Amino acid sequence: MNFKNDLFELVTLFVAFVLLLGLYDVIEFKSVTIIQVLQGLAGVLTIYLVYLRFKTTDNIQKETARHFAIDNEFKSFIESTKLLTDKDSSVAAKISALYLLYDLSKIHPKKTARIIQVINKELQPLFMCIENSCSEKTRTKRLTKLKKQDRKKILFYEYENQDLLSFNIDNISLIQTIKEWRYKGNNTQKIISVALDIIKKISITTLQNEKKYIDMSNSIIFDVDVTFNKGLKFKSPHYPTENLIFLNCVLTDENDFSNTTYHNSKFINCNLSNASFKNANLWGSSFINCNLNDTNFYETECEGVEFKKCKNLNLQQINEMKFKGKTERKVDYLFIISEEDGNDLELAENSYFKTVQEYNSWKNCDKNY
Repeated sequence: MNFKNDLFELVTLFVAFVLLLGLYDVIEFKSVTIIQVLQGLAGVLTIYLVYLRFKTTDNIQKETARHFAIDNEFKSFIESTKLLTDKDSSVAAKISALYLLYDLSKIHPKKTARIIQVINKELQPLFMCIENSCSEKTRTKRLTKLKKQDRKKILFYEYENQDLLSFNIDNISLIQTIKEWRYKGNNTQKIISVALDIIKKISITTLQNEKKYIDMSNSIIFDVDVTFNKGLKFKSPHYPTENLIFLNCVLTDENDFSNTTYHNSKFINCNLSNASFKNANLWGSSFINCNLNDTNFYETECEGVEFKKCKNLNLQQINEMKFKGKTERKVDYLFIISEEDGNDLELAENSYFKTVQEYNSWKNCDKNY
């Protein structure tokens, strides 16, 4: 851009110089006198100084306008964040703030990851619900195991967010349920429904661009369908993704997760038919109520991976996993699968972990495993 501007200025000066020579009736270069040349150069210099003055003024105005726009956008970001974190903000105000953040992500794609992390804070009740299997009974058991200080923090958080979530996460109509929250739900449900929709829009826009990558860690991708939203790229072999939840997503048609790292992530109610996790690292992740028909797990690191109520998981897929039969411990498979599912796969009784607690005991070198 600077080269073009400089070239334009040089051409302008040359044309101005020739025109000035023409004003002095100089047609042939051999008739040019030194005085005429000096007068011409003086004229050209005058024109250039006037031009430079206008150019400088224009640049100052543009720079001022740019800084003004940046300041306004920064203020919009700060104000949106404050509205979301202020416990006294109304639901309408928080939803408006979410949409404002979405607009900012389109204007400043480089700040998309930061904007997503701000939005994720509104999804904490849903994260907690998923972590506890949306069960009050499970939640109570886990609370009793926590230290008093940690338990107090969680209870205080729940007191501040009285609209707690409670629903069946395996419900086949979960998509419709969450969409209806926007109009029929309580305050927390309304905000979560909008936040999930905005993160979906941001992620689709970004993941369709091969040249861009954003860290989706600690987020929830909800109701994304790769057969409808073509060209989504979940593959990023150079950056690990952690604590990402795919909720009710269609990730079929050989969707490429190969050579990626997804630690402690969850695939819930997802269709993963023909998807590829070849050479991927899925340590600590979970597949819950997923369709794994012809899903490729060749040389996939599946240590600590939990398979729960999944359809079409077979022995061939299991035997292709990287951690099959590569341990001196009593277990042959380092993944976690319920006893019922293990029986359906005809796995030996003590060849796999049946609970996360069993895996953790093995990981801590318990002699019983």
